[in-house]
Formats: sequence, C-alpha cells, structure tokens
Amino acid sequence: MYELRRCMVRIERLLAPLLMLPPPNYNPLHIQLRTIVEEEVETIHRRALPALEQVPVDIASLRYAIEVVYRADEVAQPTVRDWVRASLWMHSASVNQLIVWKRSLKFVFRELEKMVPAVQRIYGELDTRYIVPPEYRRQREV
Repeated sequence: MYELRRCMVRIERLLAPLLMLPPPNYNPLHIQLRTIVEEEVETIHRRALPALEQVPVDIASLRYAIEVVYRADEVAQPTVRDWVRASLWMHSASVNQLIVWKRSLKFVFRELEKMVPAVQRIYGELDTRYIVPPEYRRQREV
C-alpha cells in the first residue's frame, strides 16, 4: 500500500502545478487536457489518498479511484501530443509551456507504469487487466 500511496502522491505533485499555470491559449485540446488533469488531481486528492489512509483500506473505493486515474491518463497522453502539435503549428503557445506539460505527463505515465505491480498485489493478475489499461502493463506482461 505504501508504494501505491507514494506513486499517487508523486502523480499529484506532477499534475497540480500544471493547473496553476495560466492557460497558454484557448485551444479546445488544451481545455480538454486541463479538464482531464483536474479530474486526475481531484480523484487522487479526494478518493485515492483518503482510501489508502483508512484502516482497513477500502479496496472497492480505491479500485474506483485507480481506474479513474488510469483512464483519465489514457486520454491525456494522446491529447497532450495533439495539443502540442497543434500549438506548434499555430504558434499559439510558448515552447517552454508545451515542454512543461509534455514532460510532466510523460513522468505521470512512468509513475503509472511503476504502480502496476502494487495494483497486481492488491487485486490479482486477472482483475488488474480490467483496472489498468494495456499500454501501462505492456512491459510487465512479457
């Protein structure tokens, strides 16, 4: 549980500062990306961390929170790539801001990959397939 909590805290620390940045442009992709990141941070802060602090841990609410974080990030990854590409093409955002967003979401992806073994220990191999999307489990299945 400690490993899972540590990963969730790291993810929250990576994403929360992004929401403090002023919007570089009002591109619909950025608006969608920002909404997704807000959902991830909110779910970690209000559901995952409180569920991990309970004794005993509420496995059902924790599972829901983990699923939401993975699914939101599954959507955020291609959205950030599309937004960066569109912003560079239209010259509508600073390159530094684009790099910050892209790098942060890349680190979030890595943290979610590191979280897979902890999820497997809690829910088992079979249930993990329904909780964690395939692209995060890829390296673990070989």
